[in-house]
Amino acid sequence: MLKIKNIEFPEEIYLSKPEELINFESFGSNGNSELISAELEHILPYMSDRIKIQGGFFFSDENVRVEREIIYCGDQVFNSGIIINAGLRGIDSLYLIVVSAGFGVEKAVKKNFDENNYLRGYLWDMIGSEIVEKCADYLQQEIKTDAEEDGRKITNRYSPGYCGWSVAEQSKLFSILPEKFCGVSLSPSSLMSPAKSISGIIGSGVNVKYHEYACSICDAEHCFRRKNV
Repeated sequence: MLKIKNIEFPEEIYLSKPEELINFESFGSNGNSELISAELEHILPYMSDRIKIQGGFFFSDENVRVEREIIYCGDQVFNSGIIINAGLRGIDSLYLIVVSAGFGVEKAVKKNFDENNYLRGYLWDMIGSEIVEKCADYLQQEIKTDAEEDGRKITNRYSPGYCGWSVAEQSKLFSILPEKFCGVSLSPSSLMSPAKSISGIIGSGVNVKYHEYACSICDAEHCFRRKNV
């Protein structure tokens, strides 16, 4: 069975107050909070125009199986590696996911950098990253509900570029999806456009178990998942 679904995202997820999306501690404790707050006040009125969330999933249970380092999905073979595959044991179907914040955020980043307003550009970049991640979390919960309706469970989500899975495999994932699914396309080097986008897979099956990310055995030192490890 194949299924494609676009998701509607509640505005409170992606039009949150900017200060709720920023980790002030990342700027240190040298009195920058007032300056940052002033910049965020400037950003707030533009968020609804700049941020255009699209997201959805492609579900397949056609020839889906997992070996030690390989995932089969239809005619495609993913070299996902042992770290990811350890979290996908027992799956019999896959959700391929895409979420994007649109082009407005990166345009705001470029505009402010071009005008030498580096702090505001950096804040826009941080906000875009956090919003698309929050929307991916929401999409994951929608997929959990979808799976439960058929008596299935889901795994965690995994993306090319993380947990030892080469970002070059992004092209394999997008070869299964409809062209420009959720407004996202790939460059020849497998980078997504718009830049503030997330893609990945979520496994599904009757007997699967949800596992937290195995950061303790992964050597990707700069992965954002390590921020709480």
